[in-house]
Amino acid sequence: MIKKLIKIIFIIILIILTMFVVKTIRLNRHKNLIIRKADSLKGKEYKISGKIKSFEKGKKKPKEQNAGNKGYKLIYEMNFECGVCLMKLKTIYDFYVELSEISKIKFYIVSLENSDSYIRYYLDKTLDKYALYFIEQEPLNYETDLYLLDENNKIVFSGDIFEYSFLKKEYIKRLKKIIKKNKNSQNS
Repeated sequence: MIKKLIKIIFIIILIILTMFVVKTIRLNRHKNLIIRKADSLKGKEYKISGKIKSFEKGKKKPKEQNAGNKGYKLIYEMNFECGVCLMKLKTIYDFYVELSEISKIKFYIVSLENSDSYIRYYLDKTLDKYALYFIEQEPLNYETDLYLLDENNKIVFSGDIFEYSFLKKEYIKRLKKIIKKNKNSQNS
């Protein structure tokens, strides 16, 4: 009787462990698929138009900027009339702040919105503190809305951190990797 009970408990534990292993394998496979998809745009140029404005909390009028801004960029394509986009803006801006602690990086919003007062209204309502750039142009629509660009506006990584929070680690890893690569090439 006790032997049967031990055998049944052992089988149940074995089944549970097998289910856990299968679930972990599926989850890792899914993550790898998402990362491969996010990598699919790597190296493509992100075209930035000449019409760029900088917005800062507390400053009434945005400043016109030159399109030739060099340096790393985090680009968020959004629609100001989309409630989900505005919720994502807060999360993405907080992530930008985290990235800016690693390296000097600039945050850009890409949208077709052309009213400065409308943009400022939503930025003020959504973000406590901000300093960012706005580009009035058509979004790329590559099935994602967030892009990390290198100093030559080449896509380093792209993917939705709101939907796939594990991509945050990938963005950080990729930013550190291009910084290290650029330092090594400068030292050569």
